[in-house]
Amino acid sequence: MKTTSALLACLPLVLVMTHSRAAVEEMTPATDSAPGPEATEVSVQPPMSFETPDAAVMALIDAAASEDRDALFAVLGSDLDALVSGDPVADALDRRRFVELSQEAAQLEDETDDSAILVIGPEDWPFPIPLAKDDRGWSFDTQAGLEELLDRRIGLNELHAVATARAFVDAQVEYAAADPDGDGVRAYAGRFWSTEGTRDGLYWPTNEGEPESPMGPLVDDAVEEGYEVGDDGEGRRPYHGYYFKILTAQGPSAPGGAKSYLECGKLANGFGLLAWPASYGNSGIMSFQVNQRGMVYQANLGEDTAAVAETIDAYDPGADWVPVVD
Repeated sequence: MKTTSALLACLPLVLVMTHSRAAVEEMTPATDSAPGPEATEVSVQPPMSFETPDAAVMALIDAAASEDRDALFAVLGSDLDALVSGDPVADALDRRRFVELSQEAAQLEDETDDSAILVIGPEDWPFPIPLAKDDRGWSFDTQAGLEELLDRRIGLNELHAVATARAFVDAQVEYAAADPDGDGVRAYAGRFWSTEGTRDGLYWPTNEGEPESPMGPLVDDAVEEGYEVGDDGEGRRPYHGYYFKILTAQGPSAPGGAKSYLECGKLANGFGLLAWPASYGNSGIMSFQVNQRGMVYQANLGEDTAAVAETIDAYDPGADWVPVVD
């Protein structure tokens, strides 16, 4: 079955390149255990059933085109709620990627008496939620597709986080060499975003014909994707599912031992960066850190990643941190 690209143009689901993630078995809810006496029952709405797989696809397309959340939940079931990544811009970007591919091509493949796969794009990428038939008819097996969806999203977000960490190192080296604040002191930037009217951060707005700030190319790409320039008043926004913060010291596990990177209030002795998932197990699993030496390390900080990350203020790749291997 060929499906018209126009009907698929608004399908708000993630479809990105597959990349393996670390297993997080504790995140998978047990389905065969009875709830305890204090447990609150949560109503799970199953996906709608249809007479044919074509009808299921068309219903999904219509629901997506309507941009009606309830309509999507009706077709795919309430398990779909687990797919919110914690980064609304990244979610929107994933939808746009899906649109671009679906406009190229969309069809059903691997059809059997009780299963089928929707594939899209010129390279026939498989839609991660399969179609399945039971005694009620054809429906999207959203539960079966959840792990694959998360694998794809998390894998790509982690790749983005590593690439961003490396781009940050390059930007810091460029910043220190250029001395953009003109004080004659070779130091790294202590901020991502420059204070208005200054060049004390890695990014500042420039006029046509002026050299870009060190982080200018990365910010330009982010703005094109839909991200906003600057922080949110709290100091950070997620970028491709990850938060980032600059570290001003290093711990005992770093080469040279524990020390501050600050000298007279400036990062004259080095810099560090920490990246962690905005929603652990959903937008990412691994956390990353890097310093001026450029080696990116990764570690799984577990379910309490957000709380642990808030306590980290020094680059310190201890025993739990391993180098990222390309």
